[in-house]
Amino acid sequence: MSGRKTVLITGGTSGIGAEPVRSFVAGGWNATTCGRNSPAIGRLRGTYGGQP
Repeated sequence: MSGRKTVLITGGTSGIGAEPVRSFVAGGWNATTCGRNSPAIGRLRGTYGGQP
């Protein structure tokens, strides 16, 4: 366990859901997100790291 807090954000691939992903990650949180746009999820993974 990393000791970091984790947040789940639905619809985090674009629009209003994407900004909380950026903010939480910048604040040191683990952010878990989902969305319907697979390429956008891949871009988030490339930007912030992560697992499929």
